[in-house]
Amino acid sequence: MRLIDADEWINFLKKQIEDENSPGELKDFNYMIIGNIESQPTAYDLENMIKQLEEKRDYCFTEMEKEEREEMDYFSQHIFEEFYNQGKAYNDSLEIIKSGIKGVKVK
Repeated sequence: MRLIDADEWINFLKKQIEDENSPGELKDFNYMIIGNIESQPTAYDLENMIKQLEEKRDYCFTEMEKEEREEMDYFSQHIFEEFYNQGKAYNDSLEIIKSGIKGVKVK
């Protein structure tokens, strides 16, 4: 399965509808296709997924800073490293996801 930019496809179809040289049958067909596209469920909410990953990453780094402020012993060093590794994994995941989106710059 591959994901398409449904909005871009709909805009393409609407331009054909607005073109006065397009035959009426094509316009009717495009209206039908637009309706079919709009009735399809979203595979996943990309913005929500990015938001959740950013929240998890930020939580890890916040907890890491809390551990850093306290006196470090073996246990707190281990917790610090765990939060660091988890935060880095979330950050790496965000970079991978965002690099596949047209027009999104990775922070």
